[in-house]
Amino acid sequence: MSKNIVSMSSRSNALEVAKKMLERKISSILLTDETDKIVGIITERDLLRETCSKNLSGQGIEAISVMSTPLLTIDKNSSIEDAAKLMVEYRVRHIAVEDKENKELVGVITTSDLALYLRKHIPKNYRVTPMLFEALYCE
Repeated sequence: MSKNIVSMSSRSNALEVAKKMLERKISSILLTDETDKIVGIITERDLLRETCSKNLSGQGIEAISVMSTPLLTIDKNSSIEDAAKLMVEYRVRHIAVEDKENKELVGVITTSDLALYLRKHIPKNYRVTPMLFEALYCE
C-alpha cells in the first residue's frame, strides 16, 4: 500500500492533475471538495478515456468531470486477497484503504503494489503455467 496519499481539488483542471501525476510518478490522485472531503479518484485511465481519446485539451476540463466516483474503499484490516478480489470484481486498478473506525484514509493499493507483494512472497522458482491461468480466470 502506498501511504503517501496525494490529493487535489476536484475543481483543478485535468491538465494540472496529469502534470502532478507525472511530477510525483503516480497513477492516480484523490480529489477533494471545498471542505477537503475526498469525493473521488482520477486515474491515468480516466484521463485517457475522457480527454486524450476525445482529442480534448485537459486545460479546459475540470477534474470532477473526469473522476471516478464513488471511491472504492477497503478496511485497513482486510486481507490482500480481499483487496485483489474487489479490484477484479470492480475492474479497477486502485483501491483506497480506510481506517473505518476513525473514518480516515490511510493509503491506496494499486496493481503495482500487488505485483510487488507477489514478487516478495512467491517462491523464486515458481513458474507460470496454463494451470495457473485456469485457476485465475476460471473460478
